[in-house]
Amino acid sequence: MLRGLGTGGDPERGRAMGRGTICHAQDRVRRGGCRFLLIAGLGAARASGISPVLARAAREAGALVLAFVTLPFTCEGNRRQQQAEQDSNQLKSVADGVICLRARKTFKLIDENTSVLDTFRITDELLVESVRGVWRLLTRKGLIQIHFDDLCALLRDRHSESVFACV
Repeated sequence: MLRGLGTGGDPERGRAMGRGTICHAQDRVRRGGCRFLLIAGLGAARASGISPVLARAAREAGALVLAFVTLPFTCEGNRRQQQAEQDSNQLKSVADGVICLRARKTFKLIDENTSVLDTFRITDELLVESVRGVWRLLTRKGLIQIHFDDLCALLRDRHSESVFACV
């Protein structure tokens, strides 16, 4: 759809791309997928545009929609920051739960000599670890067993934002 050209910073082009993939996502959910995991970096037009569209489609098909998102660093600019906040609110209105990593909190975990590329890599690793952590909670037996239904009950229709534990 974008022919390798990106969205040019236009979230509407990302939404159009999302509308083109709705049937595929809904079909997967209807064939037995009761969970829809969405992972996105908000603030960029493609992820910002497509995330709420896919979340809404999956939810309408009957899936629990859990989104893991990152919000941009302050140095990425006000426009991207504002777009990410707007997209986060929009995603919260259609997803069952949103777990959010505000990239600026990554600075608390690194020293000032860390390169920009390493900072992005660390942020990506934190996002991956959070997804793994939730998956482990649901699939491994522990002192307290957490079932998927428990997670659904906790998240369904709450439309709130959880935050990574970055100290």
